[in-house]
Amino acid sequence: MPTKDEILNFLRELKPELESFGIYKVGLFGSYAKSRTKITEMFKISADLFDEAPAKCRTASRQ
Repeated sequence: MPTKDEILNFLRELKPELESFGIYKVGLFGSYAKSRTKITEMFKISADLFDEAPAKCRTASRQ
């Protein structure tokens, strides 16, 4: 399971690509935010942003 720092580094690397889809805010929550990794979901994109994302982005996220 990735560490909090590994996830944050990954998100920093992914930032330009996310911004190209209109996603400007991504955050950690739950166990990862508290450094107690007991969950597998690492981050959540707002449902509104997901609905507005291009089809390419929605398809890639479901694979």
